[in-house]
Amino acid sequence: YKSFSTIFNYFYTWEYDGIIQKGEFDFIKDKDRRFVNAISHSEIVATKIPSSFTKVKIGRKNELLWEGSPLKQGEDIQLYFKQGEETGGSAFVSSEGAKKIEFDEIILDKLKKGKAVLYLKRSTVLDSNKIESDGKNNVKRTVEIVITKEIEIE
Repeated sequence: YKSFSTIFNYFYTWEYDGIIQKGEFDFIKDKDRRFVNAISHSEIVATKIPSSFTKVKIGRKNELLWEGSPLKQGEDIQLYFKQGEETGGSAFVSSEGAKKIEFDEIILDKLKKGKAVLYLKRSTVLDSNKIESDGKNNVKRTVEIVITKEIEIE
């Protein structure tokens, strides 16, 4: 659980490795305002990296067609690579109906030929599922799933 704020907004995040069926969050702001929210496994959009996606090539444009539904409004997909301590650039797609993510060779600039880990993160922004103590439904929830796969960089 992490909490931080900007001048006008308060954020909290909770990270968990594995599968959890339902999580409930109780956030108290300024001792007077309370925000209670929940996320559930059923809100996560199933997304997979195809078993046939095993390599990317340096010096050319690559693309990944993920397994799962196309993006809906309020969703995005981010892709990036890690190789040892080095992290490559990232690519991002948020177009409604998208089913693939394309990435230029610049994403792989800091990486070398060999094994690397591909990270594919799907984020879905949802309205709050509860009315808050101030009588408003002014909270947004972001549910994310991160899929990883070891691939070869050629």
